[in-house]
Amino acid sequence: MNKPGWILIIVSVILLFGSLYYWVVNFSPSIDTPEAKILRKIDSLNVKVDSIRRANDSIKVIIDTTEIEIEHVYEKYIQIRDRIVTQSTDSDCVFFSNYLSEDSKRFIDTINFEPVKAN
Repeated sequence: MNKPGWILIIVSVILLFGSLYYWVVNFSPSIDTPEAKILRKIDSLNVKVDSIRRANDSIKVIIDTTEIEIEHVYEKYIQIRDRIVTQSTDSDCVFFSNYLSEDSKRFIDTINFEPVKAN
């Protein structure tokens, strides 16, 4: 045979073995044992457990920041309460008289005399 004939035979043999190898590797039935199924199930559950742990961590962070905010508000409340409780009676009277004098127009405007005039 001549040289191009040998090259054609060698290329066709290489293509034949390559296609057989590809077919055996990709299309051969895999033996699925119960242990392999269990291992795949465990691996998929590990992914879910990790996502639940991440969600749990983010919820813990939110709870911690909320507790800090609640403590801050409570401290402000204690300060205001103590200031009100320790005030003298004179300062209470001055505060309420100022409050009523500034807002007296608001109180008077809420009184509706129209129904009284109609009777």
